[in-house]
Amino acid sequence: MKKKWLRGIALALAVVSVFGLVGCSKDAASAGDFSGEALFYTLVKNVTYASPLEDAGDSTALYFPEMPEGAALVLYKGSGYFADEVVWVTLQDKGDMDTAKAMFRKHLTQLREQFQNYQPQEVGKIDKAVLWHQDTTLILCITDDTKTVQSILENPADCTMPPQTETPTT
Repeated sequence: MKKKWLRGIALALAVVSVFGLVGCSKDAASAGDFSGEALFYTLVKNVTYASPLEDAGDSTALYFPEMPEGAALVLYKGSGYFADEVVWVTLQDKGDMDTAKAMFRKHLTQLREQFQNYQPQEVGKIDKAVLWHQDTTLILCITDDTKTVQSILENPADCTMPPQTETPTT
């Protein structure tokens, strides 16, 4: 009985901390022009993750089934043993922001519950997840390297795409 009670308290604290993350997310409305793609790319390439991140491709929508209609999603995840991931969402309508944030809160809660059972050392990383939004763009980043993430998000307009290399034609 005592274990169930303690487990219930732990779950309640986890949910409260996840909701707190979104409540403390940075609204970067004054950050100027930026490219969501460049920001996402910079987070994927310049932040340290526990394992290399890979594009989830077509399965991305399975992770976020309640995303508002017309939203574009890109998800890069680490191996299944680590919680590390970066998600980039572009909404069609700024009015869908609350729905998208709620979807992220639900995702973080589910992720926390999953890792709590088989990789509990990853739960702290999930609890420190960074959620950033501006206009119709949301970015969720889960990593231990939150200092670098915050540094990048402070100046999203400074992020640039890498130069495209041309493949020689024969």
